[in-house]
Amino acid sequence: MFAFNDIRLGRSKCLRQKKDADMRSLLVFFFIYVLIGLFAAGRNELPELHLPENGGERVLPSVELAVAGGQLNLAWGPVAGAVSYTVYSSDGPQEPFAPDLTGAYADTIWTAPLNAEKRFYYVTWSDSFILVEGGTFYNGIGDVTLTSFLIDTYEVTQKDYLAVMGTNPSYGFGVSDDRPVYNVSWFNAVEYCNRLSLLNGLAPCYSYLSYGAEPSDWPPEWDDSWSTPPYNNHQNFSCDWAAGGYRLPTDMEWEFAARGGVLSQGYVYSGSNTLGDVGWYNGNAGYLSHPVGSKAANELGFHDLSGNVGEWTWDIFASLPVTPQTDPHGAASGNYRTFRNGYFNSPAANCATTYRAYTRASTYSAGTGFRICRRLPV
Repeated sequence: MFAFNDIRLGRSKCLRQKKDADMRSLLVFFFIYVLIGLFAAGRNELPELHLPENGGERVLPSVELAVAGGQLNLAWGPVAGAVSYTVYSSDGPQEPFAPDLTGAYADTIWTAPLNAEKRFYYVTWSDSFILVEGGTFYNGIGDVTLTSFLIDTYEVTQKDYLAVMGTNPSYGFGVSDDRPVYNVSWFNAVEYCNRLSLLNGLAPCYSYLSYGAEPSDWPPEWDDSWSTPPYNNHQNFSCDWAAGGYRLPTDMEWEFAARGGVLSQGYVYSGSNTLGDVGWYNGNAGYLSHPVGSKAANELGFHDLSGNVGEWTWDIFASLPVTPQTDPHGAASGNYRTFRNGYFNSPAANCATTYRAYTRASTYSAGTGFRICRRLPV
C-alpha cells in the first residue's frame, strides 16, 4: 500500500515538474514574442517630418503628412516661382538624407508605399534660375565687370504673375498660363518682386521712401509717374543689393545674360545671328505673344532675351559711360527707366542684345514684361 502510494506521489511530482517546465517555456516564448513585437512596432512607427539644420531657404517649413491604406502621403502648399519639388528621406534624423525615388508626384502631393526603413522626410522646392558667372565684357562703349548673379531662364509668365498679384493684366495678344505676362509697368514689376520675396520668406530688395518694403504700406499714388508732381516718384525707390529677395536685373546684368555671359559667341541676337531661331518678332509672331521657352536658348540656357515681350530693368536711363564700371546700377536720377528687348511686334533691330530703350515707369503696353533675378545665396 505504502509502496503504491509512493509511486503515485512520485508520478504526480514528475507531472507537476513537467507542467512547471512547460509554463516556464511558455513564459520565455511569450517574453520573446513580446520583445519581437515591440521591436517590430518600433520599426513600424509612423513616419514623421524632419526639418534639417541649416537646410536653407528651399526647405518647405509646412508639409502635411498622412498614412492611409499602406500609403504615405505628403502634401504642401504651392510656392510662388517653384517649378519642381523634391522629397528627401532617411532612416534616422541624423543619417544622410537622399531624394526618395519610390513615390509619385501630383503637383503639390507626393504618394509612396510605407517603408519601415524610411521614416523621416522633408521637401524642397526649386525654381528656373540660372547662374551667370561674373566677368568683364565690352558693351560697345566701355568695359563692365559684373559679380555673379542668378536670373530666371524665362520671362515672368501670366501664371506666375496671377499667383503673386491676384490678377492677370494680359489681354488681346495671347492669354495662357505659359505665355509671358504683359501690360505691366515698371512699378508693377517692382511690386511683384517684393511680394514674391515676402511670400517665399526672403528679404525684399525694394523700399519706398520711409514706408518700407511691404507694398501694402506704400502710400496712394506711389505708382503714378504721369499725373503726380514731380512726375518722378519712381526715384523714391531704393534697392538693398545685399538682400536675398527677388529684383529686376540691372541694365548691364540683362545685357551680359543676353550676350551669353562668359560663354558668349558674339551673336547679334541672344543665342544666334538668325533671329527666327531664338525670338518672336514682327517677322514670325503673328502679332501675338508666345509660350515662354518655345524658341532656342542662348549660350547660357536663357530663352526669349530677343523678342516675345520687352523687359524692364532696374536702371534709370542715361547714356552709358566710357570709363570702366563695376556692378553699375544706373543713373542716380532721371525721368525714365531703361527697357530692354524687342517684343512680338518689333523689328529685328530692336531684338539685338545691345538695343536699349526707355520710357516712364508708369508705362504699360502689349510689349512690356519682365524677368527677375537674385544675388547668390550666402
